[in-house]
Amino acid sequence: MTAQRTHIAALLLATLLLATPSQGQPWQQPDSSVTLMFVGDVLGHGAQLKCAQQPNGTYSYQRCFAPMREVFALADIVVANLEVPLGGAPYTGYPSFSSPDALAIDLQWAGVDVLVTANNHALDRGLKGIQRTSRTLDSLNILHTGTAHSAQARQTNSPLMLHHNGISIALLSYTTCMNGPTKHLPPYAVNMADTARIRADYQRAKSQGADEVLMFMHWGEEYQRTENAAQRRLAQWLQALGIRLVIGCHPHVLQPLHLTPDTDTQKGQATIYSLGNFVSNQRWRYSDGGLAIMLRLERRKGRVCLTHGAAIPFWVSAPMLSNGTKDFRVFPIYHAEATGQRFGSEHADFAQFAADTRRLLDSAGHGFPEARYDVFTRTWVLPWQPTPKKIEPITTWNIKQWKEN
Repeated sequence: MTAQRTHIAALLLATLLLATPSQGQPWQQPDSSVTLMFVGDVLGHGAQLKCAQQPNGTYSYQRCFAPMREVFALADIVVANLEVPLGGAPYTGYPSFSSPDALAIDLQWAGVDVLVTANNHALDRGLKGIQRTSRTLDSLNILHTGTAHSAQARQTNSPLMLHHNGISIALLSYTTCMNGPTKHLPPYAVNMADTARIRADYQRAKSQGADEVLMFMHWGEEYQRTENAAQRRLAQWLQALGIRLVIGCHPHVLQPLHLTPDTDTQKGQATIYSLGNFVSNQRWRYSDGGLAIMLRLERRKGRVCLTHGAAIPFWVSAPMLSNGTKDFRVFPIYHAEATGQRFGSEHADFAQFAADTRRLLDSAGHGFPEARYDVFTRTWVLPWQPTPKKIEPITTWNIKQWKEN
C-alpha cells in the first residue's frame, strides 16, 4: 500500500471512529447544549504590527486569522485572551504593548465572541490604557471581562453572563501577576487574583442564575511545560468553591490538561493549565502555536452536564517576505496535514510543533481527543456528534487582499 493510500485509509478510519460518541454510550439528543471554545494569548509584537499595517496606514489582521474561521465556527461561544491593551497610538510591541483596535475587530470577524483582559500586560499603557481598552471593546460590541474602565463597568462585566440555548454561563477573568505596580490602581481596574474577591464574584454569578461558572486564570511560570504547585493549589481551591471549569494562560507554552465528564454518580470537572499562544512572534519550539480547546455542556433532564472535551492544535506560520515583513497566519494543524499544506523552509518547525503537541495530548491530555478534519467531505469530526459536522467553506478566502504576495 502506498503512503498516500495509507494516509487516506487512516483518515477514513478516524472519521468512522470519531463519528461515534465516546465511552461506548448510545448517543441521545440532549434537551439543549452549548459548545465553548478557548484559545490562548493574543500578543502584538513589533513584527506583527508591521505585518498588519496596510499601505494606506490602516491595520488588518484578517489574513492572519482567516484559516481559523472554520474552526471557530464549530463552537457556539469562542473566548480568547487579549494580552495587549488597545492603548492607542503609537502602537508598540514587547515589552510594553499597545495594539490597534483592528486587532480586536478582526478577532471578532474571525469568530471570537469574548475577550478576557486580566493579564500581566494589562497595565502596559497604565490606567488610561486599561480604560481605553474597556471603552473601545464596549463601543465595538465585543464582550469582555477582566479589566474595566469604571466600577459600574466591572459590576456589569464581572462576572460576564453568557447565555445560549437556555444554558447560562458566568465567565470570570483573573490574573496572578502584573507588569507594574497595582497598589494605587482603583479596585475596578484589574481583577487581581484574591480568594475573597473571587468568592464574591462566584456567589454573585450563582445569584444571577449561572448554570456554570468558568474561570479564565492568568497564572504560572513562563515557558514551563508543566504546571507548578501554586497553579494546582489554586485550581483545587476554585473547584472546591464550585468553579469546576478552569482555563489557564500566561506560560506561552502548552501545559497538561484533563477533563472528567459528569456521570450519574460523579460530578465532572476540567482544568487546562495553559492553552499556549494563539498568535505571537515567539518563533521558538513549544511557543509557536497552541490549542483551541472545546468544552461541551448539555442539559439533560433539567441538569447541565459536562459531557465532552476536544482539542484542535494550530500553528503560526511567519515566513519572511521580500519586503522584509513576516506573513503571520494561524493554521489548524490537522486541516493543513489533510489538505497537503506545505510551509517551505518552516515545515520542519510545523512538524515539530504538531509532534510535540500530540505527545502532550497523549500523555497529559486526558479527556481531550484531537478533533479531526475529513478532507473528502470538508468536515470536522467532533467526539460528541453521531455524524460529522460539515462547515461550508468560507467564500471570502478569495478576497484579493488575502492572496499571496
